[in-house]
Amino acid sequence: MVYSVGKAIRTLNKQIDNIYFLSGDDYFLQNFFIENLNEKFNTDGKPRHFNFEEDKDVILFLEEISGISLFSKKDIFIIRNLARISKNSKDEILTYLNNPKEDLVTIFVSNDFYSKNKIFHSISSKAKTVDTRTPFPNKIKEWIKYYLKINKIDVDPAFLDEIIYSNNDEISTIVGEIEKIYLANDCKKITYDSIDDVLKKSKNIRPWHLLDAVGKKDCKVSIEYIESLELGGQTVIPLIINLYNLFNAMLIHEYNSTSHSYGLNKIITSNMTRYINNYEKNEIMNIIIELKNMDILIKSTNLNHQNLMSILIIKICQGYYG
Repeated sequence: MVYSVGKAIRTLNKQIDNIYFLSGDDYFLQNFFIENLNEKFNTDGKPRHFNFEEDKDVILFLEEISGISLFSKKDIFIIRNLARISKNSKDEILTYLNNPKEDLVTIFVSNDFYSKNKIFHSISSKAKTVDTRTPFPNKIKEWIKYYLKINKIDVDPAFLDEIIYSNNDEISTIVGEIEKIYLANDCKKITYDSIDDVLKKSKNIRPWHLLDAVGKKDCKVSIEYIESLELGGQTVIPLIINLYNLFNAMLIHEYNSTSHSYGLNKIITSNMTRYINNYEKNEIMNIIIELKNMDILIKSTNLNHQNLMSILIIKICQGYYG
């Protein structure tokens, strides 16, 4: 039986198993389950991580499961890259799973839910398997509401709809934004009417805000957003990629009249026609070429990246490439 993250967490109140197998590449969900397990298991310290790409980690783990401790101490071990170890080591681990230590919880993690590797199949048959794939878009809201409930974060449903819509169904981004805004609002309920004030307090500017301003050719707001993003730790290369995706989508939309997301969120894609009306076809193509040149320039020179980016934004918004 494969458990969802939510169901697996709920079972922790009744029983904690000694062996878990997390299958799926959503790192946020993996950590979320591990944090809840650690809290319920009442360990004195943090979980110990073993990377089986490192021979020393394999040796250390095998010593831990084969040794006899004179003093009972609860531990949680997290194992990654299990498929890379030798057959003898795999056999030793599978033998241990038949009779695991009572004070040790071992969590095996595989990012590939569909892997046909025999070791994963063998572990899953002896473990409680938890599906840590990113939920389908129609399940994102349900999962976020569950997360907010157990963390006692009170959010207006209308606000929740908007922030999910604005962040392209990415769980870690959605949760991170809600937590930042909740803290900025002094841990009080976030109402829809207070969104603007809260966002200003938390300086919650995301790359898609910059794309929206550039699409509208709003030079003043674009520069304000680029400065806020840089102060918030955003580096230039990802922003160039985002801008490239925007203008590439505009170009395809202009010629094919079809919808292409290219990693853009729903707000940006829904405004695509409006953005296109602000740009000529040759202008869009020239901007795409300039973004490629800018990418090479930033990677190959020591010039001030922030200044180069600001100059590029000004040129785009003022129609320099038209």
